[in-house]
Amino acid sequence: MFLDCGDTLVDEGSEIKDKNDVTVRARMIPGAARAVRKLKRMGYTLALVADGPRGTFENILIPRGLFELFDAYAISHEVGIDKPDRRMFLAALNALNIPPEQYKNVVMVGNNLFRDIKGANDLGLVTVWLDWAPRRSKTPASPSEVPDFTIKKPSELIRIIEHLEKAAETDAERTEEPSMEIVVHRGANDVAPENTMAAARVCAEMRVEYVEIDVWRSLDGVHYIMHDPTLNRTTNG
Repeated sequence: MFLDCGDTLVDEGSEIKDKNDVTVRARMIPGAARAVRKLKRMGYTLALVADGPRGTFENILIPRGLFELFDAYAISHEVGIDKPDRRMFLAALNALNIPPEQYKNVVMVGNNLFRDIKGANDLGLVTVWLDWAPRRSKTPASPSEVPDFTIKKPSELIRIIEHLEKAAETDAERTEEPSMEIVVHRGANDVAPENTMAAARVCAEMRVEYVEIDVWRSLDGVHYIMHDPTLNRTTNG
């Protein structure tokens, strides 16, 4: 789970900054702190992917016990570039050792269609747009800014995650369905005599998985490969 901060967890309209443009305090968006804690309790790995100085996020999140819940931090003033540059997202992905084939299982939550949604879409991440604040465009400027999901408040994120989990379980069940096995009855008896080495060799040449043969035991204890209880159909008696 990748989370933006401004207008995703924190109300940017309430921010108070110092002379160095570092936020010293701000209000959380209602339900945001609870959602972060719930995601952590659910066992998700969390990464903060946010533009700004590290001090801003420490000042806001540490007093609320949230900063230490993140397993990785991609902070623009440390990475050296702002979103939507893919290096911001790759910083978090690499810090968590997530390979490219697993990018599709990473969810990015943000409020900015250009910075958060486009940047994550370009890497194939699942995107969730929080349409809460009035300060950003609410109309995608290009197809790459269209989110996979839209929520109005942070608490709705849990419902999205549960939906994704159920979809993943369904896909896994489909993948695990057993494949068809081919069993040849009495060997390849359409092209060779049934229950014979010749019929079995044809099956081997066709790479058949299983060959079924029939075994009987005579009254004196000798085993014979034959289907019928009598000799009449397949021998001269």
